[in-house]
Amino acid sequence: MIKKKIQGFLALTRIWFITLHFINTITAAIMLSFTSFLSNLGIILLASLLAALLDGIGVVFNAITDLEIDRINIPNRPLPSGIISISTAKITIVFYSVIAVILCFFFNLASFIVLAIGFFVTISYSLEPIRWKKRHIFSPLMIGVGYGLEVILVAVIFDMFNVQNLLLSLIVIVFVCGIGSLKEFPDIEGDRKGGVNSVPIVLGIKNAKILSGLVIFLGVIGFSIFTAYENLFFVYLPFAIFAIGSSFTLLIKFKADENIRKYVKLTKIALLNLLLLPIFYIIFGVLR
Repeated sequence: MIKKKIQGFLALTRIWFITLHFINTITAAIMLSFTSFLSNLGIILLASLLAALLDGIGVVFNAITDLEIDRINIPNRPLPSGIISISTAKITIVFYSVIAVILCFFFNLASFIVLAIGFFVTISYSLEPIRWKKRHIFSPLMIGVGYGLEVILVAVIFDMFNVQNLLLSLIVIVFVCGIGSLKEFPDIEGDRKGGVNSVPIVLGIKNAKILSGLVIFLGVIGFSIFTAYENLFFVYLPFAIFAIGSSFTLLIKFKADENIRKYVKLTKIALLNLLLLPIFYIIFGVLR
């Protein structure tokens, strides 16, 4: 029973995504400046922890607000299945928030502003009246903004906020926006009943596929230009192949009139593209 509760809690907090945000922030620091990363290791670790906490707050909050939708889309999730109670989820949000507030005191004003924007994006993603996740393209776009802000946060900490790093942040936003849109396809049934106007619902499956493919392709092109400018395109080439291959496989194979559940696993494989960001950062940062 205890093991089941622990597994349920880890699933509720989406530990994979929380860890990814932690790693993404650290490796973004390595990419921007390995020397600055070493000299600011303590504050970067705190920033990475804070980024993970903000994402944790967001995913748990989203799990609460999406409870009825998840009863349709994914009934075996911790909250709809009853493995984890609503009160436990709320306590988790409060606990994460208290730690996040304490950590904020270690940052300067500029960093705090970036973190405040990140917190707003995280909460407003699921909270009415904004609730970005039901507003068409804004749902995957806000997911991308969360990752892009981590690059800006590191740049501000290093006092390296410039056009080049802002461009990198925008490329990350576009890429993650495209990848994030993939998860909306298997959720069509529950989203429609829950009043969520996702891109596939608003535009239709065919048009949504085209839009998602274009955004992913733009992100890949953006990274290609960025790495070509640094004469390191060969570093990004395998990442580009995987991103295009896995994502477009899902888009081509997905058919709404088939069993949606069979696409959930394929979607998770496509979402592994998010893991490419920190791997890419490390290789790029070392060779740059």
